[in-house]
Amino acid sequence: MIYRAMRSLDTGKRIIQAGTVFSSAEIKAGPLAKLEELGKVAPALLPPIIAMPPPWKQYATKLKRVDITDAGEWMEADPELVARALSVSKGKASDFRAQLFVMFSDPRRRG
Repeated sequence: MIYRAMRSLDTGKRIIQAGTVFSSAEIKAGPLAKLEELGKVAPALLPPIIAMPPPWKQYATKLKRVDITDAGEWMEADPELVARALSVSKGKASDFRAQLFVMFSDPRRRG
């Protein structure tokens, strides 16, 4: 699941700035649940790929074939799966993923 940091967080590995989206894989389940309870993180509300602006929405049909229908699923998907689905290199699929994290992060957003 993709979460949004409502406050800046120090994971011990990196600082996640307020407004930044991140994968739940970055924080262990127990602490993540506590952070959510405290309102320091919240599930990110991400759009279906078909509703995203160009050039992203052009990938919706191909990604749907591998059961990826929204931005969060795309951000968490294995880059190799995405690469095969879109007929691009694994590096390009990883670049897309990084771009999505940047696109949906909003450093102005504060909890």
